[in-house]
Amino acid sequence: MLYTNIVSEEELKMYLEDISLSPIMAQEYIHKKIELRITIIGEKIFTCAIHSQDSCCTKIDWRHYDFKNVRHERYQLPERIEKQLLKLMKILDLNFGAIDMILTPNGEYVFLEVNPSGQWGWIENLTGMPISKSIAELLVSAALK
Repeated sequence: MLYTNIVSEEELKMYLEDISLSPIMAQEYIHKKIELRITIIGEKIFTCAIHSQDSCCTKIDWRHYDFKNVRHERYQLPERIEKQLLKLMKILDLNFGAIDMILTPNGEYVFLEVNPSGQWGWIENLTGMPISKSIAELLVSAALK
């Protein structure tokens, strides 16, 4: 697995021929206040704030996990962001999604991706949010229809 890395525009240009042979995703670096892992199950939204900037190991990519120094806690999204995410899930016809977002130091919410099979177990363990129970309830309700 490759982790997120900071590269310059010059580095991208230097390796342009190599890059043309393999798909990559490059985007402008977004400064972070916190990162958000938002697990959506049906209409239920479970948002975890990942304080990735508290550790030099996780400043660029929180998947370098530093649970000792990086707090994970419940977070309440603004209602307008929740509505936009639920609308996206409906458009994508997804009942489950693990969404990654960034909250910038200026208070801007930046959408990164939605993963239709994203991990959530560690979020439940660290925050106590009932994610597995909600998945079970969704599956049972679908089976009863």
